[in-house]
Amino acid sequence: MSGRMFFPADPYRQFGRRLWAPPRCVRRSWFPVLAPADLPNNRASTPINGLMLEHTTAGDIHHGARTNERFQSGLLPVYHGEKLTGILDITADGVARSAVVAMREARGLDHQVAGLDGQPLAPTLQVLDGLDRLVIADDRLLEDTAALASVRQWIIRGGAAWIMLDRTDPDLLDGLLGEARCCQIVDRVDLMEMRLHGTGLGGKPQEFAERLLEAPVPMARVLTSDVEIVHSVDNWPAAFWKQVGRGRVLVTTLGARGWTRRRSPEDPVPAAASKRIDWLATEPFERLAYEFYQPIQAVELPPEVAVQYAQGRVGYQVASRGVVIGTIACFVLALLVVASVMATRGKLEHIGWIGPSLAIASAVVLVVVGRSTRSQVPPTAASIQLIDVAQDQRDLVTEGQLATFLPEAGLVTLAGSQSLVEIDALGSSGTAKVVTCTDLDRWSIDEISLTGGVHMARIQTTETLAHPIRAIARFDQTGLVGQIEPGPFENLDDAVIMARRAASLGVVFDGADQFHCPREGALPAGKFLTSSVLSDEQRRREAVYRGLVFPSPAEGEPVVSDPAIFIWADLAESGVIFPEGTRCVGSTLLRVPLQFESPKPGARVAIPATFLPFESVPGPGRIGPAPTYSNSTGAWISPLTEPARTVLEFAIPASIRPARVERVVLHVSIRAPGRKLELATVDGEQFVTLATRENLVGQFSFDLTETEYLQPNEEGKILIALDVGPMSANESRTIDAQGWGIDDVRLELEATVLPPQEKSP
Repeated sequence: MSGRMFFPADPYRQFGRRLWAPPRCVRRSWFPVLAPADLPNNRASTPINGLMLEHTTAGDIHHGARTNERFQSGLLPVYHGEKLTGILDITADGVARSAVVAMREARGLDHQVAGLDGQPLAPTLQVLDGLDRLVIADDRLLEDTAALASVRQWIIRGGAAWIMLDRTDPDLLDGLLGEARCCQIVDRVDLMEMRLHGTGLGGKPQEFAERLLEAPVPMARVLTSDVEIVHSVDNWPAAFWKQVGRGRVLVTTLGARGWTRRRSPEDPVPAAASKRIDWLATEPFERLAYEFYQPIQAVELPPEVAVQYAQGRVGYQVASRGVVIGTIACFVLALLVVASVMATRGKLEHIGWIGPSLAIASAVVLVVVGRSTRSQVPPTAASIQLIDVAQDQRDLVTEGQLATFLPEAGLVTLAGSQSLVEIDALGSSGTAKVVTCTDLDRWSIDEISLTGGVHMARIQTTETLAHPIRAIARFDQTGLVGQIEPGPFENLDDAVIMARRAASLGVVFDGADQFHCPREGALPAGKFLTSSVLSDEQRRREAVYRGLVFPSPAEGEPVVSDPAIFIWADLAESGVIFPEGTRCVGSTLLRVPLQFESPKPGARVAIPATFLPFESVPGPGRIGPAPTYSNSTGAWISPLTEPARTVLEFAIPASIRPARVERVVLHVSIRAPGRKLELATVDGEQFVTLATRENLVGQFSFDLTETEYLQPNEEGKILIALDVGPMSANESRTIDAQGWGIDDVRLELEATVLPPQEKSP
C-alpha cells in the first residue's frame, strides 16, 4: 500500500511512501513533504489532502476516505516566525519547555515551541530544516541511531542544539559530537544553593549573586576538554559551547531551574495574557540566550553561480569547425564560379538572385548538420556539488545543483537513495509529479513530463565515511606545506586556500596528497587559480570561487571564514539514479578546514599573508578605530580627502607562538598622489616611524628592517600604523584637490619559533 499527501492549491505535486504491512498489524511511517513557497502569511494553518491506496493485481483501491469522498482532508499548522525552536522532551514536568520559553522571552522572540513529545523523529536531514534551534532533554535518540545521525549531520551543516546533560545520558552527547567528544561525567548531585561564575552580557568575568533554590536542582559534574566554558558552579562547568562543523552545541550540566527564576511582582506585566510566563531567565541565562540565537552561516553555493556552472557543463555538441569552414568555403567557391560563368555570358545581373539562393542553401546545410549533431548527444546530467567537511567528523552533507539535458521532449523517471531532489523546477503543468519513498529509504519520481533542453533541480545527499577527511599543514622556511587525506575523492586539482578578509593563496600539489604554498603565493584580488591560461572548466571553477568570496547582495555574506583549503575532485556519488543511457558529468568542490601542526622550537618559518589577518584598532590617544577600514566587511573606505592614521593589528598563527619576528614585508596598494605615506608602529604610547614614501600610486612593498619594534605581544599581535598626510603645497598647485584611498594591505613575515617557556624580547 502507499499513502500520498498534497496541497489543494498544487494537486500536481504529490508526496508519499510505499510500504508493506502484514495482516492485522499497525504501521507508522513518514515521508518528506515540500510545502509551497506561496503560503498565505495571515493564516496559522493550511489545508492539506491525503489518500491511502492498496495496490492489487486488479488495480489501486482507495482506503480510509469518508463516504463519497475521494480524499481525506485536514489542516497543517504553519509557523511564520523567523526562528522556531524544537524540543525533544517526553517528561511531563514541563521544566525543560518553560526554560526554552524563558530563553526565547529573553531574546524578544515569541513563545512558540515545536514540541516533538512522544513522536518518532524521521531519520532524514530534511526533517529538521524547519527548525532554527533544537533542544534535547531526553534520551529518545539513543534508541534510534538513524535519527541520531540525522541530528548530528544537521548540526554539522550549521544547526544549533542545546543538550541538557542533567536530563540526558552522556552517551547521547558522544553520539551527537561524533569524533569530537569533549566531556566525561564524574557524578551527579542536587543543589539547594549555588553561586554561578562566568561571563556577563559584556563578555567580562563576573560573579553572580548566590541563590537559595526552592527545590533541589540537579547538576552533572563533568571534566571537559577543548570546549568554551562560559559558566561554572564551584569550579565545575555549568554551561559550555562545543563547535561541531558549522554548527554549535550548548551543553548545560545545571538543571533548568538553576537558570530561571519565578516571576516576581516587580517584573513588568505583559499587556496580553497570552504573553505572560511564570518563569523568567536569570542574568547568566540571558547571556546563554544571546549566544544561542546568534546566526550561524552555512557554506552553500550561491544559487546563480551553481546554476551557471551546471548549465555550462551540459553544452550539447554543435557542428565542428571544419564542417562550418567547409560549408562557407563551398559557398564562396560556388559564388565565384557562378559569377565567372555569368560574366562570360553577359548575364552578371542574375547574381542578384543566385547569390542569396546559395547563401540560403548553405544556411540550410548548417541547420541540418547542427540538428543532427545535437540529436547525437545522449541525455546528460551535469552536477556541481559542495561538501563542507567538518573537522574530525566522518559525516558528509553534500549540497549541489543538477542540470539535466534532454535532446527531445519525453517522460523521465528519476530514482535514488540517501538523497533529496527538489522538484519545483522539474516537470510541466498538468502532469502529476509524485515523489514516492519506500521501506528501503529509496525514492522515485515516475514519468515526469519534460520538454527538450536543460532543466535545473537542487540535490542534497548525506554519507558517512570510514575515516574523516583531513588537511594537515605546518609552516616552514618556504611557506606552508601539508598533506591531504581525501578519503574516497580522487583527481584533486585547482586548489586554493581562502580565509575571510585575506588574500587567496595558491596551492601546488607535489603528488597525490602532498601540497605546498610558497610565501609569495598570495593571489591578486579576484583571482583564485595559479594557472596563467585557464581552460573552460577552470574558468567555470574560478567563477564559483568568486561567487563564494564576493556574493551578490541578495545572496548575503561571503561563506569563507576560517582558513580552509578548497579542492576540486571527481564527481561524488549523488545518490540519484538516472535513466539508462544518461551521461553523468560534473565536479565536487571540497572545503576542508586546515589543522595546523606546530614547528619545532628554533625552526625558521615564513608566513604568507593569508594567515596574517588584521583589523583596525584605536591607536594611542584615540577612542575608536580610524574611519578608513571596516572590520565588519573587510573593505577599505575611499575616497578620503582628509589626512588619516590607521592602526592595524595583525594576528600571528597560534601554531607558531611564541615566536621572534626576523623579517617583515608590508605590501600596500594605494592611490595617494601628492601625499606622504608614513609607516609606524606603537611603542607604549608613542609611534615609532619605520618608513616613509611620497606620491604613491600603485602597489608598493616595504621591507621593514627595524624588527625590534615589531615583536608580537603576549597575544601574538603586531601593530602597524599607516599615516597618510595632507597634500603638499607644491603638488596642490598642479594637482586638483582629489581623494586618496588604500585598496589593499598584506603582511608577510619570517620568524623563529621559540620554546614554550621563552618569550620574544
